Amino acid sequence: MNRYFFILGRNQALSLAESAAFFACEQMVFNPLYLGREFLIWETETKIDLNLLNKRLGGVIKAGEILAERPKKPDLLSDLSEALGLNTILKFLPTGVEKLFLGFSIYFDENKSFTFLQRGLERHFLTLKKEIKETGQKLRLVTSRGQTLSSVVVKKN
Repeated sequence: MNRYFFILGRNQALSLAESAAFFACEQMVFNPLYLGREFLIWETETKIDLNLLNKRLGGVIKAGEILAERPKKPDLLSDLSEALGLNTILKFLPTGVEKLFLGFSIYFDENKSFTFLQRGLERHFLTLKKEIKETGQKLRLVTSRGQTLSSVVVKKN
């Protein structure tokens, strides 16, 4: 099974209906796994063409494939830092590109501030940037003042 996340627009019901219509139109078997305040997680039997999906869905701000999952641990920052180590990051970055761009967004369903997590991840990615530079690859860390990168920043970077 393949898992995907959709960052929903302001009208959550419209985003949900639009996503379901996309799957039906593509004759894909799908199952919603989680519907949160800002995001939705779908499971499908077949891979989704994310470029096609992003062109067709106006109510979905961002969409992507979930490549790995980890069990929850008490120390979220340590767990994320471990999960997003150099080897993992390099596995998903394209090769043969002069300069890479790496950014992150934090989505939670709770109305809590996760500034500590954002700052900790920024420090972690700055360390990774140095390690990647040692391999001869240039990397720019794309950051945001908020918890999430806007869809415009993601597209441009």
